[in-house]
Amino acid sequence: MSSHLYQPAYATRLGNLTAKSVLVKLCDESNNEGFCWPSVASIARDTEIRLRTVQRVIEVFSAMKLIDRRKTEVNDRFGRRRVHAFFVNLDMLGRDLTAEYIAEYTKVQGKKRLSDASEDEAENVSATLLSVSATLLSVSATLPPHPLIGGPIIDPLLDPTRCAPSESHEPAFTPEQQEHLDRLRNEGKESQVWERYYADENRMLADAKDSEAGKDRELEREYPDIETALERVRKHCGFSWSKPDTELAQVMRQAFLDQLEIGKPVWRTASQMISAWKLQREQGTKLRARYGPMKFFSEGHWIDPQGWHWNTELIEREAGARVGSV
Repeated sequence: MSSHLYQPAYATRLGNLTAKSVLVKLCDESNNEGFCWPSVASIARDTEIRLRTVQRVIEVFSAMKLIDRRKTEVNDRFGRRRVHAFFVNLDMLGRDLTAEYIAEYTKVQGKKRLSDASEDEAENVSATLLSVSATLLSVSATLPPHPLIGGPIIDPLLDPTRCAPSESHEPAFTPEQQEHLDRLRNEGKESQVWERYYADENRMLADAKDSEAGKDRELEREYPDIETALERVRKHCGFSWSKPDTELAQVMRQAFLDQLEIGKPVWRTASQMISAWKLQREQGTKLRARYGPMKFFSEGHWIDPQGWHWNTELIEREAGARVGSV
């Protein structure tokens, strides 16, 4: 991340953790002028946010003028080409943009305030509800009578307020969100936009948790115990030549045991080991020196990439080349 954008990116208030993650990722890819060209797919992969959600957030950012996206010619390691580049509005960084984000998010979602609906629309809705009620009554009449009380066995509830909550309903508001909504109502202000916004945010967080839980279950099935995990990590990292009784295998086995001692499950340790080793291989050109597998795992370099020997001159030179190609 550009040192010039580090503080402003985190200081920007959007009222949404997902949106903040996307903004920070864009600033992480940008030069000091706020110019970058990561793909939407790479943003989704690195932030672990669904692709459709990232696309929606970028659409909101564009609508509120926080970013500008247009085709630009760049010159990078893939050669000279035209890409869809992002230009972060540096003047808006560091400000409280919560209200602007919510307003544009609501527009992008195609929603509108209930009070803006015309009387004709309200009448149409009422007619539809009456039609539905009549249909429910006709369905009730066709149901067989109860053998004891004579009424229908299933009595449809026409009043939606009497329906019991189910798992398909919107996620409940957090105490902080409910407190904010109550304050708006007490002040006589509209709260429906905020209710929809909070419901969408809670639903996205719930989906993210479900997705993360699904990934965890898959990893747990793939790496059920230390020996299985050790064998599969060696294959994923290209250490198939390292047999279970070699020094490298003993070092990696001890790493699993050490992580278990501090409460990290085997499958999480295995996933981290593979990701760290692949990252070192991918970033090889930006490293002054790369660690061999023995040193990589015995000295804990797989735990913290910040301690790697980065070639800062090459990184700055690449950043300068991107600036000059704008």
